[in-house]
Amino acid sequence: MYKLSVSEFLLKISEGLKRPITEKDVFSERIEIGHLKRIDKLFEKGIHYYLDPKAPENAKEASIFFRKESFGTDLNFRAKQIVSQFEELKISISAISKLAELDTKRKIPKFSIIDNPEKVAKEFRQILYPNFTSKRRDFLKALISKFAESNILVFEFVETHNRKEKANIDGFFLKPNVIVLKRHQSFRREIFTLAHELGHFLLDKEEIELLDYNVIADLHLSSIERWCVSVRATTLAIGLHIS
Repeated sequence: MYKLSVSEFLLKISEGLKRPITEKDVFSERIEIGHLKRIDKLFEKGIHYYLDPKAPENAKEASIFFRKESFGTDLNFRAKQIVSQFEELKISISAISKLAELDTKRKIPKFSIIDNPEKVAKEFRQILYPNFTSKRRDFLKALISKFAESNILVFEFVETHNRKEKANIDGFFLKPNVIVLKRHQSFRREIFTLAHELGHFLLDKEEIELLDYNVIADLHLSSIERWCVSVRATTLAIGLHIS
C-alpha cells in the first residue's frame, strides 16, 4: 500500500535511535514490543492490528492504492497515511449504515468527460448550492450540508503545526461518495477544493491531489482535470467573491 522498500521502512522506524533497527529485528518470528510500537507510530493502526492472525487485505475494496497506480500528485508518506485513515472510515461507515439500514447509496448519476461540464455543473448547482451568504465559513458549512442531503459525505483533516511531515495534498475523492478536504486557515481554499472534488465525484474518477489555486485552465492538465476545473468554475460562478 505504501510502496516502502525495506531500507526506507527501517530508516523511518529507526528515526532518533543511536542504534538503528535492523531487518533481523523486525522480520523474524519474535519482535520486541518497543520495535512494534515504533512500527505502529508509523502506520497508526493500533497494537491490536498486529495481533490479528488474519492477513492484511490487498483487495481493491480495501484501498485506493490497490485500485489506482498513479495520482496527480507525487504523494508523500503522510498523505498516504491520511488517505488510508479515511478509507478505513469509509468502510466503517458503510458497515454501520448496513446494520442501521440507512441508505447511503449514490443518488446522483455518473457522467463522463464527453458531457458538457458547464451544463452538468449548472444542473447540479441547483441541487447542491446553498442559500447565499457572504461569510465563507458559513457558506462552506452550508455547502457540506447540501452535499450530505445527496449522500455525498464530506470530511476534513487537520495537520498540527508541530508535525514534521505534512500531507502534500489539498483533498481527494474516494468512491463511491466520500470527499476529504484539508483544513486550511483559508475557507476560500477549502471551498475551491470541494468544488473541484465535486467534479471527480460526478465523473466517478478517484483522485488525490494538491491543487494550484491560481490555475483556472492549463493545457498541460489531463482531460479529466480540465473537466473538473470547468465544473469548479461554473459551480462557484455566482459566488466568486466569497470563493
